[in-house]
Amino acid sequence: MTMPRLWTLAGIVVSLSLSPASSRATVVGIEFTGLLDFVEPGLPFSDATHVGDVFRGTYSYDTSAMDTLPDNSSLGAYRFPDSALSVEFGPFGISTAGFGITVYNVHSPLVDRYSVFASSGVSAFDLLWRELGFTLADTTGTAFTSDALPLGPPDLQDFQFERVFLLTQAGARDPSLRGTVTSLATFPEPATFSLVAIGALYTLKRKRPVGIRPPNAH
Repeated sequence: MTMPRLWTLAGIVVSLSLSPASSRATVVGIEFTGLLDFVEPGLPFSDATHVGDVFRGTYSYDTSAMDTLPDNSSLGAYRFPDSALSVEFGPFGISTAGFGITVYNVHSPLVDRYSVFASSGVSAFDLLWRELGFTLADTTGTAFTSDALPLGPPDLQDFQFERVFLLTQAGARDPSLRGTVTSLATFPEPATFSLVAIGALYTLKRKRPVGIRPPNAH
């Protein structure tokens, strides 16, 4: 790739990182991964999805979202109707048209919970699903100090009691997929990505082969 094209690419990256949609510092993206420990037989994805398979999911939200239960000091409920919760398992994937986050900071009994779940019914594989998401639970009551929306992914080490992922059909009591969440991580910020890209392009320019001079060089 020629240097003019490289610097054009750098300009595009900078423009994306500075655009209004990507420069909102309050938006955080989170990826979660885990291992499946139950797959219901007889469903469209059952033959190609197995116990022990890795599942991966993503969601993003504005950390300035308001608590929809402001009078309840033990339960924070936050809704994100314009954001998606997406999960891949095996060769399949499913995505919601919105989701919610709840934060339980309960003092009696001492159980703290963090739940990310589908906020409405989801249609996929010609079936309707009422629940897609995961819950983390801490029975020591020390994971949270309030019901405020976390500014990033919770620390899994704070949730030793439960880290369960579920996909449940509408009308069913038991889940069709169940797994254990093993990691939570924040997406790289767009601005960070642009700095890395520009740094790489600058390095390429510095490593121009000896004996090749730019046009009009003397």
